[in-house]
Amino acid sequence: AQQVTVLSGGNVGIGTTSPGAKLEISETGTTGAALYIDTARYGIAVIGDGTSNSQYLLNLQGNGGSTNAMAVQSSGNVGIGTTAPAAKLQVIESGSNNTAIFENSGQTYSYTAIKVAEALNNKAALSFAVGNALASTDIFGEISGSVTNNGGTLTGDLVFKTNPGDNLTERMRILANGNVGIGTAVPDVKLDVRNGELIVRPG
Repeated sequence: AQQVTVLSGGNVGIGTTSPGAKLEISETGTTGAALYIDTARYGIAVIGDGTSNSQYLLNLQGNGGSTNAMAVQSSGNVGIGTTAPAAKLQVIESGSNNTAIFENSGQTYSYTAIKVAEALNNKAALSFAVGNALASTDIFGEISGSVTNNGGTLTGDLVFKTNPGDNLTERMRILANGNVGIGTAVPDVKLDVRNGELIVRPG
């Protein structure tokens, strides 16, 4: 049986006589890889000349092309479960499975970092949102760390926000010195509650 086909236009087919690209590999077997590369160098380099995000550097699909597994756009954005990622990494799960799981089974803890440059008022945030714009009309809750030093020793606050109606609002802040403020961003005692009541009820 014919194994390799070279068309007059330059397309090469392995396992197919009608390649639709410069190189097309068709494997009907269900065991083993269709393409296997073993190298002591860096592996595969893909260099794209396109500038449009619709010109993918990499587009992986499953189920005969009906499932979007992973896409890498020309901008460098990576999408898992989407071919149109709106950020450097966007993961979409439309079913009932977990969207993402971070696991470190070799340690007694799992460490995940959101990093920013060390500069006054820089913020690293975990936002709970319903859209991609990350505006007050999209975010319904947020926990953030805010850099409070301007050079010297690193210090930072922890800030909690909720959304009472298209307006992301700070509700509680823990200062670098441990003071906690509810209704104020500048608590001057260990627990500073303003613009409201503090009720302590017995069990």
